[in-house]
Amino acid sequence: MIPVPINDWVCIDRFKTADITPGGIHLPTETGRKKSTEGIVVAVGKGKKNKRDGHREPMQCKVGDKVHFRQYDVEKVKQVADENGKPYVFVKDEDLVAVIEE
Repeated sequence: MIPVPINDWVCIDRFKTADITPGGIHLPTETGRKKSTEGIVVAVGKGKKNKRDGHREPMQCKVGDKVHFRQYDVEKVKQVADENGKPYVFVKDEDLVAVIEE
């Protein structure tokens, strides 16, 4: 079961990073490897609630979108796993940088 985000959070299945750098160096473990900042949106919240009138702001993405997100702030990116141990990343809608179109 995929964790369901609330409000303006987005649940992302992050792409696995490459085991070989563009220069041909093999990276055997996750240690020192930069984590991917791209992935597929697997669930979205209902949107941030507008304090003035109570309506929800529309989300910038939808389930199935390939997105690029910022990962500089630990408080804004949370990693959780489902019951099978598959990790997902929760990112605020405002931290999405781009929806990547094929």
